Amino acid sequence: LEKTQNIISFHAGYLALDEILKRIPGYLNPQDNKASKNKKDIVQWTAPKDAKNDFVQLVYGLHLAGFINNGKGEITKITESLADTFEIELGKNWQSNHSASIHKANKDYIPPIFDKIKEAYLKYSKNLQQEKDKK
Repeated sequence: LEKTQNIISFHAGYLALDEILKRIPGYLNPQDNKASKNKKDIVQWTAPKDAKNDFVQLVYGLHLAGFINNGKGEITKITESLADTFEIELGKNWQSNHSASIHKANKDYIPPIFDKIKEAYLKYSKNLQQEKDKK
Protein backbone atom coordinates (compact mmCIF):
# COMPACT_ATOMS: atom_id res chain seq x y z
CA LEU A 1 0.00 0.00 0.00
CA GLU A 2 2.85 2.37 0.83
CA LYS A 3 4.51 1.69 -2.55
CA THR A 4 1.24 2.45 -4.32
CA GLN A 5 0.88 5.72 -2.41
CA ASN A 6 4.47 6.64 -3.25
CA ILE A 7 3.88 5.95 -6.94
CA ILE A 8 0.67 8.01 -6.92
CA SER A 9 2.43 10.87 -5.08
CA PHE A 10 5.32 10.77 -7.54
CA HIS A 11 2.99 10.80 -10.55
CA ALA A 12 0.90 13.66 -9.15
CA GLY A 13 4.08 15.64 -8.46
CA TYR A 14 5.33 14.97 -11.97
CA LEU A 15 2.06 16.20 -13.51
CA ALA A 16 2.11 19.32 -11.33
CA LEU A 17 5.73 20.03 -12.29
CA ASP A 18 4.87 19.56 -15.96
CA GLU A 19 2.08 22.16 -15.68
CA ILE A 20 4.37 24.59 -13.85
CA LEU A 21 7.11 24.23 -16.47
CA LYS A 22 4.60 24.93 -19.25
CA ARG A 23 3.64 28.21 -17.61
CA ILE A 24 7.04 29.50 -16.45
CA PRO A 25 8.24 30.93 -19.80
CA GLY A 26 5.32 33.35 -19.90
CA TYR A 27 6.02 34.53 -16.39
CA LEU A 28 9.74 34.96 -16.90
CA ASN A 29 9.48 36.75 -20.24
CA PRO A 30 6.14 38.46 -20.90
CA GLN A 31 7.19 39.17 -24.50
CA ASP A 32 7.30 35.43 -25.20
CA ASN A 33 3.80 35.15 -23.77
CA LYS A 34 2.58 37.89 -26.16
CA ALA A 35 4.17 36.09 -29.09
CA SER A 36 2.32 32.87 -28.26
CA LYS A 37 -0.97 34.80 -28.01
CA ASN A 38 -0.32 36.33 -31.42
CA LYS A 39 0.17 32.86 -32.88
CA LYS A 40 -3.22 31.86 -31.51
CA ASP A 41 -4.73 34.86 -33.28
CA ILE A 42 -3.46 33.46 -36.58
CA VAL A 43 -5.07 30.02 -36.25
CA GLN A 44 -8.47 29.51 -34.68
CA TRP A 45 -10.96 26.65 -34.65
CA THR A 46 -14.08 28.37 -35.95
CA ALA A 47 -16.49 25.46 -36.12
CA PRO A 48 -19.55 25.73 -33.87
CA LYS A 49 -18.97 25.02 -30.18
CA ASP A 50 -20.98 21.80 -30.44
CA ALA A 51 -18.57 20.48 -33.10
CA LYS A 52 -16.03 19.23 -30.58
CA ASN A 53 -16.58 15.67 -31.71
CA ASP A 54 -15.74 16.75 -35.27
CA PHE A 55 -12.44 18.11 -34.00
CA VAL A 56 -11.66 14.90 -32.14
CA GLN A 57 -12.58 12.78 -35.18
CA LEU A 58 -10.32 14.90 -37.37
CA VAL A 59 -7.37 14.58 -35.00
CA TYR A 60 -7.90 10.83 -34.60
CA GLY A 61 -8.13 10.42 -38.38
CA LEU A 62 -4.94 12.39 -39.00
CA HIS A 63 -3.11 10.53 -36.26
CA LEU A 64 -4.25 7.07 -37.36
CA ALA A 65 -3.31 7.91 -40.96
CA GLY A 66 0.21 8.62 -39.72
CA PHE A 67 0.08 12.37 -40.43
CA ILE A 68 0.67 13.34 -36.78
CA ASN A 69 3.77 11.93 -35.08
CA ASN A 70 3.85 9.11 -37.63
CA GLY A 71 0.77 7.68 -35.93
CA LYS A 72 2.71 7.19 -32.71
CA GLY A 73 2.15 8.62 -29.28
CA GLU A 74 -0.77 8.80 -26.91
CA ILE A 75 -3.72 10.00 -28.97
CA THR A 76 -5.53 11.51 -25.98
CA LYS A 77 -2.53 13.71 -25.13
CA ILE A 78 -2.14 14.71 -28.78
CA THR A 79 -5.83 15.60 -29.02
CA GLU A 80 -5.69 17.63 -25.81
CA SER A 81 -2.53 19.42 -26.97
CA LEU A 82 -4.11 20.39 -30.29
CA ALA A 83 -7.32 21.41 -28.51
CA ASP A 84 -5.21 23.71 -26.35
CA THR A 85 -3.57 25.15 -29.46
CA PHE A 86 -6.99 25.90 -30.96
CA GLU A 87 -8.37 26.99 -27.57
CA ILE A 88 -11.06 24.31 -27.64
CA GLU A 89 -12.50 23.26 -24.29
CA LEU A 90 -13.12 19.55 -24.80
CA GLY A 91 -14.65 19.00 -21.38
CA LYS A 92 -13.97 16.39 -18.74
CA ASN A 93 -15.69 13.46 -20.48
CA TRP A 94 -14.58 14.10 -24.03
CA GLN A 95 -12.97 10.66 -24.37
CA SER A 96 -16.10 8.77 -23.30
CA ASN A 97 -18.29 10.98 -25.52
CA HIS A 98 -16.02 10.29 -28.48
CA SER A 99 -15.93 6.56 -27.72
CA ALA A 100 -19.72 6.51 -27.44
CA SER A 101 -20.04 8.18 -30.84
CA ILE A 102 -17.80 5.51 -32.38
CA HIS A 103 -19.63 2.60 -30.75
CA LYS A 104 -23.06 3.95 -31.75
CA ALA A 105 -22.03 4.43 -35.38
CA ASN A 106 -22.73 1.93 -38.16
CA LYS A 107 -19.72 -0.02 -39.40
CA ASP A 108 -19.49 2.01 -42.65
CA TYR A 109 -20.00 5.36 -40.93
CA ILE A 110 -17.73 8.16 -42.08
CA PRO A 111 -17.79 11.27 -39.89
CA PRO A 112 -19.31 14.25 -41.71
CA ILE A 113 -16.18 16.33 -41.15
CA PHE A 114 -14.28 14.19 -43.67
CA ASP A 115 -16.97 14.68 -46.30
CA LYS A 116 -16.97 18.45 -45.64
CA ILE A 117 -13.20 18.58 -46.05
CA LYS A 118 -13.37 16.56 -49.26
CA GLU A 119 -16.15 18.76 -50.70
CA ALA A 120 -14.28 21.95 -49.77
CA TYR A 121 -11.08 20.72 -51.39
CA LEU A 122 -12.86 19.63 -54.56
CA LYS A 123 -14.54 23.04 -54.77
CA TYR A 124 -11.18 24.75 -54.29
CA SER A 125 -9.58 22.57 -56.95
CA LYS A 126 -12.46 23.20 -59.37
CA ASN A 127 -12.19 26.96 -58.85
CA LEU A 128 -8.46 26.85 -59.52
CA GLN A 129 -9.04 24.92 -62.73
CA GLN A 130 -11.70 27.42 -63.84
CA GLU A 131 -9.30 30.30 -63.23
CA LYS A 132 -6.63 28.46 -65.19
CA ASP A 133 -9.03 27.83 -68.09
CA LYS A 134 -9.89 31.55 -68.28
CA LYS A 135 -6.26 32.43 -69.03
